Amino acid sequence: MNGRAGAGPIRYHRGMQVLLDGEPISVQQPTIAAALVAAKREAERRRRVVIEATMDGAPLADSWLEHPPTDARPGAEVRFVSADPLSLVRVTYLELAEELGAAAREQTLAAQAMQQGRLDEAMPRVSAALGVWQSVREGVVNGATLLGIDPAAMRVRATPGEPERTVMEHIDALARALAELKRAIGDSDWPGVADALEYDLKEQADRWRAVMNALADEIGRRAASGA
Repeated sequence: MNGRAGAGPIRYHRGMQVLLDGEPISVQQPTIAAALVAAKREAERRRRVVIEATMDGAPLADSWLEHPPTDARPGAEVRFVSADPLSLVRVTYLELAEELGAAAREQTLAAQAMQQGRLDEAMPRVSAALGVWQSVREGVVNGATLLGIDPAAMRVRATPGEPERTVMEHIDALARALAELKRAIGDSDWPGVADALEYDLKEQADRWRAVMNALADEIGRRAASGA
C-alpha cells in the first residue's frame, strides 16, 4: 500500500507493516501479538470487530490468534479486516437459519434409514445434523455476547400462535431434545433415535429457523435505529 502524499509504504518497527481495513496502524512492537492488540483496539475505537487476519497474504493460524507469537517479524505485512458487529451477527443468524433447513433434511433421511435398519447410512447424517446444531448454539451465544445481549432477557416468538419466550428458554428446549437423542444413541435405542430425529428435532429445526430469522430481524431494527 502506498503512503499518503506520494510517500512510500508506511512501515513500523524495523519494517513490519500493519493495516486495518487497508489503513496503516501503529504498533508498539513488530510482533503478531502487538499487531493483534493494536488492531483490536483500533477496531473497538471504530465500534467494529476484527473478523480476518493475514500475514504476507496467508491467513493467520487459529493457534496464533489464540496464542499470538511474540517474536519479531521484520518485513512482515499483517492485514486485518473488520466488520460492523450488528451486520456480522445478523448475517450469521440468517446463514444459520439456512443451514437448519439442510439439517432438517438430514434428520429426515437419517430417521428413514434408521427405521429401515441402515445404520451405516443413518449415523453420518446424524453426525452432520448434530454439527449444525452445535453451530447454532455457539452462533447464538457468541453473537449475543458480541452484541452485549443477555439471552435470558431477549424474547422472540417462534410461531404465531405461541407466546414469546426468551432465547435462553429456546436454548434449554433444544438442549433437552439433543440430550434425548444422545441418550438413545448411547443406549443403541434405534427406534428412539428415529423418533427423536423425526419428531422432536424436526420441531426444533422448524422452531429455530423462526427464532434465527426473528433474531436477525431484531438486530436489523437495532442497526437501522443506530442502537
